[in-house]
Parts: sequence; C-alpha cells; structure tokens
Amino acid sequence: MLKQRVITAVLLALFVVWALFTWPAPYFGVFLLVASAACAWEWSRLGRLNAPLTRAGYTAAATALAAALLLAPAALKVVVPLALLIWLYIVVDLKRRPVIQTPPDQADWPLLALAAFLLATAVASLYVALVERSAFYVVYIVAVVAAADIGAYFAGRRFGRRKLAVEISQGKTIEGAIGGMAAAMLLTIIVLFFFVDSLSVDRTAFFIVSVLAALLSVAGDLFISRAKRTVGVKDSGTLLPGHGGVLDRFDGLLAGTPWLVVPIIWAF
Repeated sequence: MLKQRVITAVLLALFVVWALFTWPAPYFGVFLLVASAACAWEWSRLGRLNAPLTRAGYTAAATALAAALLLAPAALKVVVPLALLIWLYIVVDLKRRPVIQTPPDQADWPLLALAAFLLATAVASLYVALVERSAFYVVYIVAVVAAADIGAYFAGRRFGRRKLAVEISQGKTIEGAIGGMAAAMLLTIIVLFFFVDSLSVDRTAFFIVSVLAALLSVAGDLFISRAKRTVGVKDSGTLLPGHGGVLDRFDGLLAGTPWLVVPIIWAF
C-alpha cells in the first residue's frame, strides 16, 4: 500500500511540476478547474447528494464559482480573509462538535455550500500565486503542505502516543502534528536561505504565513476526515491509487493555500 501510495504521489508531482513550468498560465488554470471539478464531485458524495444529476449540478456550480474567482483575482482581497476566518472557526468546531452520522437521504447543504466556497478560494489562490509570483511559488505552497503531511505521518508512526482527534481520525496524533510542523518549518527555513529571491516576498511575512499554512493544513485534513466519518466512508473517492480520491490529496491545500497568498493579495 505504501509503495503504491509513493509511486502515485511521485508521478502526480512530476506531472504537476511539468505542467507548471511548461504550460501557459491559462492552461494551468484549466487544469486547476478540472481538479476542482473532481474535488467537488467527491464533496457531493460527502454531502449526501445521491442522484447523479444532482451531483453533476453541484459539481458544475462549484466549478463555476472557482472559475469566477480565477477571472476576478481582485476579489481574493475579500474572499481570502473570509476563508481564513472560516478556517479558524472550523478549528474550534472540530474540537467542539462530535461526529454524528447523517441519514443517507438527507443532503447537507450548509456543508456543500461551505465546501464549494473553500474549494474555489483555494483553487483561485493557487492560480493567483502562479500569475502574480511564479511557478516556483506554487511548488512551494504544495511542498510546505506536503512536508507537514509527510512529517506528521512518519513522526506519528515513530513517536505517536496521544490522539489528536480520536473521534475523527484514529491515526492522527499530537506527536505526529508536531513532527509535521517541524518538517514544514525546516523546509521554510531552507527556502528562506536559498530561494527566497525567487519568491519576491518579505522574509518575515513569508515565514509567518508558512507556519500558519502548515498548521491549518492539519485542520483541512481533519475537516474532510470528519465529513467522511459522517457519511461512513474511508476515502472520498478512488481515482488515485493508494491515496483514495482527489479530495484526499487536496485536503491540506484547501486550508493552507489561502494563508500563503496573503503576502500576494496585500500587494494588489
């Protein structure tokens, strides 16, 4: 399982990096919208939309919202702060509200609306990072979230004792979260020393938002994990071998990306 997971991750990473550095920005924007549509389709399942036509309609609406933000990046000056406030509320809500399985025929429209907004914000944030900064900045956004995830995985397996959110995920531990933060901070420090000129950002602001992004990426993971537990499924989908669905790979970026574009939207 781990071997399959690693192979899929490497192939996906190579494709994304190739697309970032060789495709014109609008083409990569289309790729992001396709990924957004795949995530929205999986969200429709987690939100208890059972009819294929209803799921398709939700997917189209969520993707249209993402496209609208891609075409109007100035809107991120309002949208990103709102998304950050929502994520801070989600952090509190994850600890406060228990996991309760919903009836199979009862659509969770508040969750679906919230998911569409957060997904569109993350996708538009990745695109504005590419257009306003560089492909390298997008690579960094993905890398810092991945570092937090990988660090948490290995630190949790080696040192994990205390559960982080036992009702939501049996595998997440406090020690793992600390290891993930350490890995993300180490990556950030390396980038600050060797590559910061490629990012065109203030060093202090860059370090702060990077740490916050890594921290919030854990909330993104738990947010989707709770949605999966609510409907009683292990993975959001089956598209990526060893990883589950696209949404399972996008969870950390969902929460972490908006923080990492704060220095960019300040410059608008």
